[in-house]
Amino acid sequence: MLSIRDPNVNARFHAQVNSDTYLKRLCEVNVITAATPSMHGDMGVFASLAQHGYPVEDIRDWSSTGCVEPTLSGKHMAHTGSILMNMVAALEMALNNGRHPGWAGTWDPGQAKSDASAVSTSSLKPMPPADISHK
Repeated sequence: MLSIRDPNVNARFHAQVNSDTYLKRLCEVNVITAATPSMHGDMGVFASLAQHGYPVEDIRDWSSTGCVEPTLSGKHMAHTGSILMNMVAALEMALNNGRHPGWAGTWDPGQAKSDASAVSTSSLKPMPPADISHK
């Protein structure tokens, strides 16, 4: 009821399983909170996942990850927006001459080796948190 955008709140609905009371309450909360929770129709998601050959028992246990990505919980990663790269860290390093403000070391592209096992992270020790208090 706080009308917050994040974290994402999702609700599943299946016409043959859930009651009209449940659907009406979802709609009421959705109007009050300005579009939270996201509502997902099980029948449509079931059909979209079934075309990929997933077992029915896994499809029935789907969950929404992030905004709207249907995920077979614990079975696969369906994060359409997740590229597993921290772009903010890359920006911070670009703005700080290759040094990340939260790390005690630097990354020198001249010393980078193609063999990942040769990369040492011993100089990348966490630094104490910065004082961000407003004085």
